[in-house]
Amino acid sequence: MRKTAAIAAAFVAVSLNASAGQPAIDISHGVQLGQPFDPEVAIGKREASIGDKMLYQIDPDAQTKARGKVYVALTPDDNRVYEIWAIKHFQDSTPCRELRDETFDTLKARYPDAETKRAMMSLDGRRSVIKGDTKVSTACKTGIGKSTFYLRHRHTALHNQVAER
Repeated sequence: MRKTAAIAAAFVAVSLNASAGQPAIDISHGVQLGQPFDPEVAIGKREASIGDKMLYQIDPDAQTKARGKVYVALTPDDNRVYEIWAIKHFQDSTPCRELRDETFDTLKARYPDAETKRAMMSLDGRRSVIKGDTKVSTACKTGIGKSTFYLRHRHTALHNQVAER
């Protein structure tokens, strides 16, 4: 439980500099929403399980590596980051749910003026924190003998531009 709380607290970084061009919610993975990213520096890539977008795996700092694999989705024209994904696999659903809940609670505490949503009918217990043009969703998908934590940090305006194509 303590280790999960520490991971959740570390997930949420620290910057409310929307006026300085930073997103309204900032989760540090070593890359920022809206910033250009060179796909050639990715350490891997995969197709997203939904949609037809390509996710590029980045090599985050050591602290972030403990949270799982981190991927970015890029705008097709200028390779700007419009989504950051963190994915961590567990052999049991309890630590996954704890990480999801604690990450959501930490985000709510750091951004008290942000809108929060819980997907009531969602089997994965999806929770979201929304502020300005950024949205962070957490979920924990469970299966037989495994559970997967998902965190998706989205720049809404850039995402909508890509979706309109």
